[in-house]
Amino acid sequence: MVEFAVRNHELHAGASIRTDDGGPILTAFALVFSAIAFNFCLCFINTNVTGISSASVIGCEVVIVATTFIVSYRSIGVAEAVLIAGAGLYLLALALARAMDNPTSFDPKIIRDFMIPIAFFLLGRRVRNVRAVDIFVRIVTVIVVVLAIFEYFDVEDYLKYFNVIMYYIARGSVESTRLEILSTNLFVSGIRPEGRSLLPFLGDHRVSSIFLEPVSPGSFAVILFNWALVRSVSRKTVYYGMFAMAVFLTIMADNRFGAYLCALALVTAFLPARFLYAGIVVAPFVAVVVLLGVALALPGEAVDNSVIGRLLSSGRSLESFDLAAWFGLSTDAGVSYDSGYSYTIGQVGIFGFIAFWAVFMLLRSRNADFKLYHAFCGLYFVAFLCVSYAPYTIKTAAMLWFLLGVLAAEDDAGEVRPRAEQFV
Repeated sequence: MVEFAVRNHELHAGASIRTDDGGPILTAFALVFSAIAFNFCLCFINTNVTGISSASVIGCEVVIVATTFIVSYRSIGVAEAVLIAGAGLYLLALALARAMDNPTSFDPKIIRDFMIPIAFFLLGRRVRNVRAVDIFVRIVTVIVVVLAIFEYFDVEDYLKYFNVIMYYIARGSVESTRLEILSTNLFVSGIRPEGRSLLPFLGDHRVSSIFLEPVSPGSFAVILFNWALVRSVSRKTVYYGMFAMAVFLTIMADNRFGAYLCALALVTAFLPARFLYAGIVVAPFVAVVVLLGVALALPGEAVDNSVIGRLLSSGRSLESFDLAAWFGLSTDAGVSYDSGYSYTIGQVGIFGFIAFWAVFMLLRSRNADFKLYHAFCGLYFVAFLCVSYAPYTIKTAAMLWFLLGVLAAEDDAGEVRPRAEQFV
């Protein structure tokens, strides 16, 4: 990892908070928050000012990611440049190969999906002031929680300013025909038809907050919970506020999977580090086998919205793959956005998937906090890819990869716990 000298770690009222090389930390924070909030802002514009289109969304993402790369240029060495160019060319080649038989099927979206992690990880490596990052995480979380409370207790006014479903129709993510079956202007999954799973007395409304749809608050809550756990271990002070807000968001979004992942993080934090790392290395491939096994074991089972139902749907999506699909060369594969594994393998091929996972697992830092958070991120990807492609959405991916990059650069942060040395 590229190392930088820390110029200023102190926060003074009215003083500029800076990165190691004099660049403003506030710029980095602004980019991460922009990634989280730009859809929320576009929704407000679409509802109250003027209509937007899919081009507006794409344009915002391109500007944010491109600016992030520009701001992160000092973190880009030869290895990083080769990785960026190699990944981009490989993904473009596969997209073009898939489009040979059907030019209208050309979709470069997967390139964006893989540039987001690289860009925000590099951005995080420019920020070595972890105490300042703690403050930033708290501020963002408070904003998310306040908007969640506003949405839950005054949903009519929330929708008055943020007509979520019409925004997603305008950007082309939801068919207008869905309006015929929806009873609210929330996102299509904003109401749990079969009833809430977590604290049913709260009603069927699943809070979306700044993210506009209820999956992302659950993903954000897992990221927040993992960060709080790592920082609590590092500083030997429990981050009660972060834990409480993570649990609050998980419950309000009725995100069952997020609740399971938070519990899993608590358990794995006490596992021997060497075994935890080895388990995560093979975990996604075990997950693919398990999903296929579920599909084969339950051939006549109806797919529902339960956890088993989601796993079954994901497994059947993989089960439909032919050889070309496994190599990322088929436009007819049963790729589903509800199955992160089928989406990923269908777009990058099984060998590309192995290569990208190897790059992730080979990330290194002497910082003990990084090693534990890196393990938690691995669990996050492995689990969420079973039921969605949520790990790719910029609204939550920007924060996750930024925090991982911050810890990668902070080689001397906190006390190095002996258990972490087993990762090396």
